[in-house]
Amino acid sequence: MKITLSNKFPAAFRDPAWWLKFSLAAGALLMAVYIGMRPHSQLPRLVALLTVAAGAWILLNRYPAASLIALVPLGFLVERQLGTGTNVALNSTFLMTIALVGVWLARMLIVEREVRLVRSPFNLPAVVFIAAVSLAWVASFLPWLASATEKPSLPAQLGAYLLYVLSIAVCLVAANTWNSRKWVRAFTWVYMGFATLYFLVQVIPWSFDYVKLIFVDVPTGNAIYWALLASMSLGQALFNQQVKRHWRFLMGSMAVLAFIFILARRPEWLAGWLSVLIAIFVLIWLWDWRFGILAGVPGIALVWMNYASLYARFFNETQIWSSYTRVVTWPIVWELFKANPISGLGPANYHYYVSNYSFLGFFLRFNTHNNYFDILLQAGLIGLLSFLWLVAAIFLIGWRLRKSSSDGFTRGYANGMLAALVAVMASGFMADYLLPFVYNIGINGFQVSVFFWLFAGGLVSLYAAENKQDA
Repeated sequence: MKITLSNKFPAAFRDPAWWLKFSLAAGALLMAVYIGMRPHSQLPRLVALLTVAAGAWILLNRYPAASLIALVPLGFLVERQLGTGTNVALNSTFLMTIALVGVWLARMLIVEREVRLVRSPFNLPAVVFIAAVSLAWVASFLPWLASATEKPSLPAQLGAYLLYVLSIAVCLVAANTWNSRKWVRAFTWVYMGFATLYFLVQVIPWSFDYVKLIFVDVPTGNAIYWALLASMSLGQALFNQQVKRHWRFLMGSMAVLAFIFILARRPEWLAGWLSVLIAIFVLIWLWDWRFGILAGVPGIALVWMNYASLYARFFNETQIWSSYTRVVTWPIVWELFKANPISGLGPANYHYYVSNYSFLGFFLRFNTHNNYFDILLQAGLIGLLSFLWLVAAIFLIGWRLRKSSSDGFTRGYANGMLAALVAVMASGFMADYLLPFVYNIGINGFQVSVFFWLFAGGLVSLYAAENKQDA
């Protein structure tokens, strides 16, 4: 897809060096104004912040592909947050993603003067979904519920909007920036390295104390981390014949160990261990459907014979109460959906609207704990249908790639992404992991969910490269 823009920008505006000089000059001017209004004790902190921002701008502009990969160590290691004066804080991964998307758009619109996207079935539903969320943002300022007296703060609404838009936008950035297989390969192994190390320091008893010291304590409670760890490692183990056998064995073992670990550590966390189990079974079926039947039938039989003991172990009173309260919210979700079924109530708004309805005799704010209800209430039918279209496009790309590619890494990647997609979509019925809701999983959850969208962008990039070779 290519759209050429008219030549209405001066030549200097299309020069990245000009923008760097402009940014530094504007930054110096703003710093002078800030110093005049604030105590001088803030000067060192401000200078350091501007220096880091200038350096980041240069890196993002010159090395965009490597900057995307830098999100991996940032997401696993950096917990620094920027306060907004509300309950919504911005972490480094979120801010870095905003910068990456901004630089990518600026280069297209100002420097290159054309909107160029690699050919893929993902582009159109991605643009439609972003447009649907933007429409919902505009609609959010209308009084959809006459009885509502409160609304979320503007930063919270903006945060909810950006969580949706940035997720899809960073996928497009990755798809159009990683213009060769080497970048997707580099991202995959960097992610697998950090994810494996993060997993091992939890398994080894004497090293567990170092988890919070070294790593951000976010991935362990996010189903996407576990689904990606299992699916991408087992995908390479089963389908990448170019990797030596002992490495394939270790990667395959990683998926099984992840399932055993999370099941033993947190058996009540259905979204966690079920995501890993789904990823493993999908990959086994993709590898050999006969082996999938061979493994599935005895597994189902064992579950059936031990149903009572398994139910008592995994579905305790807390879990049953949690499931019941979620079902109770469905009539309220339906009433809110009817208020504006087409474009939704807008980002974050439903969290304040639900308190107008009785929830077990109480009038309080709550979250749906369901990705699809969240999308439906915030962006309406347009948002939900375009999101499902987008997911179908990712699945179609992965399915075509697993069939057409002869490269071992690409086949492992495509099959791993298919398994991850099924697992993550299943987890969406239990919580908003894939597209975090600002008042639940929140911006902290974006530190993990962004990795799925980067992997999806890598899948689109591999698909475009494969089609280019065939042409």
